[in-house]
Amino acid sequence: PHTNQKNKGWILLLHACTHSALKFFSPSPNCPDCVGLSEELRIVRLVMEMGYIPIAISCADETRRCWAPPRDIPRIEYALNHPLLLSGLSFHGDDGGDAGRDFDGDGGGGKNEKRGGGGERPERIFSIGASSGGALAAELVTKQISQAAIVMVMSLSDPVVKQMRKSPKPTYFAPMPRDKGTLQRVQRNVEALRRHGDENGGKGTAKSCYILDNESCDSLPLTPNYLVQRVPQMTREAAMTLTTKLKEVGHIDPGSNMLIVD
Repeated sequence: PHTNQKNKGWILLLHACTHSALKFFSPSPNCPDCVGLSEELRIVRLVMEMGYIPIAISCADETRRCWAPPRDIPRIEYALNHPLLLSGLSFHGDDGGDAGRDFDGDGGGGKNEKRGGGGERPERIFSIGASSGGALAAELVTKQISQAAIVMVMSLSDPVVKQMRKSPKPTYFAPMPRDKGTLQRVQRNVEALRRHGDENGGKGTAKSCYILDNESCDSLPLTPNYLVQRVPQMTREAAMTLTTKLKEVGHIDPGSNMLIVD
């Protein structure tokens, strides 16, 4: 990353169940336990290319690794106020995806940061989450910790929707079309939020700030091109070999190139 670039703010990356902050960053001396999954690394790179600092924090549940707001929101607040983060320390990796720091001594979190300093939180803090991380991203908006959220493949509970209606903030919903049940619940969430805007005469952004994206989380064919574009350091030869083997053992449909669900 270019450390002399002015940072626009922070983006919180909230993992899905069974995952952790370690999935967002490549292994490095700062974070030897980091894993660096391809899609998570891609998110980190896109966030940094847009001029934001990506921050990933692990949930407290070390068994199911799902978020529990009453327990995890204080941890997030603690991390965001941590001197290491506010001091503007810089960690660098050759793919923009290293750096891991344990903020609270119990496996708490990784972060990747460009020099920004100043001792205060930035005005812009946004949250992106999938599954239970998506639900938490929405809750952070209701707690005024985040100014906007992306909620992926997750619907929201009625109490959270009720809280969001009290103080509307930009929220982008991206459910999986194949998951019909969750898709329908998300549609009801968005309808309820937008209806509240209508009931209040469309005041401010109450109606327009909720976006429903029914397409971006659709299934994609697993092709050599997909692997080369999405997986760091993947060669076309390796991608061809991998997809061919997966077809041979019956894990990829030879016609559609879609993964076959066992």
